[in-house]
Amino acid sequence: MLPHNFPAWQTVYTYSRNWKRTGVRTQLHDTFHSALRMLSGRDEELSAAILDSQSVKTAGNAEDKGDDAGKKVVGRKRHILVDTLGLIIGIVVHSAGIQDYDGAQQVLEQVRGKRPRLKLIWADSIYRHVVEWTQKHCGWVLEIVSRAAKTVGFKVLPRRWVVERTFG
Repeated sequence: MLPHNFPAWQTVYTYSRNWKRTGVRTQLHDTFHSALRMLSGRDEELSAAILDSQSVKTAGNAEDKGDDAGKKVVGRKRHILVDTLGLIIGIVVHSAGIQDYDGAQQVLEQVRGKRPRLKLIWADSIYRHVVEWTQKHCGWVLEIVSRAAKTVGFKVLPRRWVVERTFG
């Protein structure tokens, strides 16, 4: 389902696979990430990030799907870690049946050791179980940003809205 002016899908797939295997895709991402941060008047290396997950339905024959009972979704779950501009710095996709704290550990492991200035990560209350793990294994502070106790419906929360915009 590529646009008509692209080469045959096999050619695009081969280049994409080779770029992933040789690390070119990661280098391109990191180069553009740094450039966008600098163009936005930020330091090219981030010091804070936001973590969240989203469960999505998948087709009936998908291999790796599960049941997210909390959100009543059968499918997959994606965990992303974004910088304060909403640019993705880490992503993990797995069965929706895997708990959020397990998925969080996977995405944080993916980024660990690659972002030397990272010190603070904001997340919602579902991640309270990985606060200590994050400090112990990654050396970062995981700060929980919770809704007020009596809030009903949608409420924009400081910092967390950035990751929601990225999902959108």
